[in-house]
Amino acid sequence: MEKSTDKLPFTVPEGYMESLTSRIMDSLPEKPRQTETPVRPIDRIRPWLYLAAVFTGLLLFFRVIADMTGTDNAPSPTDSLLVSLPEAQDIALYEDAYSEEEEYLDYLETEYATYILTEEWQFPE
Repeated sequence: MEKSTDKLPFTVPEGYMESLTSRIMDSLPEKPRQTETPVRPIDRIRPWLYLAAVFTGLLLFFRVIADMTGTDNAPSPTDSLLVSLPEAQDIALYEDAYSEEEEYLDYLETEYATYILTEEWQFPE
């Protein structure tokens, strides 16, 4: 077996690195020159036209949907937009139910509190 030496077996020819860049650039194909195209006024306005078309389409869409909900073409009365107030007897029923619920919650709270406190005070024997 041969012993390996510290000398590298490969060498670079004389003057190879000095002319490397120019040889690479000469071998590349020529790029065609790009001319700047002028921006036409319609090209500047086109995004705004698209945006206006989208909003117009949405407006028409919602208008058609609103017309489909009503059977006649008469405008809907504004009374349907108002919230009706509950009558006095409905308010009384609500107050009764609310007070019963509150009493029940108070009852549960006292029951659970006494249960928890009695459990804590009982010492294991």
